[in-house]
Amino acid sequence: MKAIPKTPPPLSPLAEYLKSKNAESPMWQLVEDTSHWAEYGIYTPLQLDWYLQINCLVEMNKDAHGCKHGWHDMPKTDELLRADIDDMQGDIDRLSESMRKDFEDEQREIEAEKQALKSSGSGFTIGEICSL
Repeated sequence: MKAIPKTPPPLSPLAEYLKSKNAESPMWQLVEDTSHWAEYGIYTPLQLDWYLQINCLVEMNKDAHGCKHGWHDMPKTDELLRADIDDMQGDIDRLSESMRKDFEDEQREIEAEKQALKSSGSGFTIGEICSL
C-alpha cells in the first residue's frame, strides 16, 4: 500500500509565480492552472511575463489608435525573451506618455470651450451643457 504524502507536492516555478502574481494584485487574478497556460505555449515565469507584456502593448495600441495590431511569435530563448520584454516596455512607456499628453490636451480644450461659453455672456443652453 502506498503511503499518503504528508506534504503536497512542490509547485512548478510557473505555478508558484502565478500564485505570487495573484497575491500582489487584488484587482485582477490570473488563472493558476498551468495546463491553461500550456495551451498558449507558456511554461515558465519569463514566458508568462512576455505574454502579459505583449497583451498590454496590444491593448494600449488599440486604445491609442482604435485597432488591435497583431503580435510576433514568442522568442525561443530566455535572453531573447528578456530583450523583447525590455523593448516592449519602452514601447509601452512611449505610448503611455503620448496618451497622457493627448488626454491633457483634450482637457485643456474642454476647459477653453467652457471658458469661452462663460465669457460669451449668453449663458449656457441645455445643448451646450450636454456637449461639455
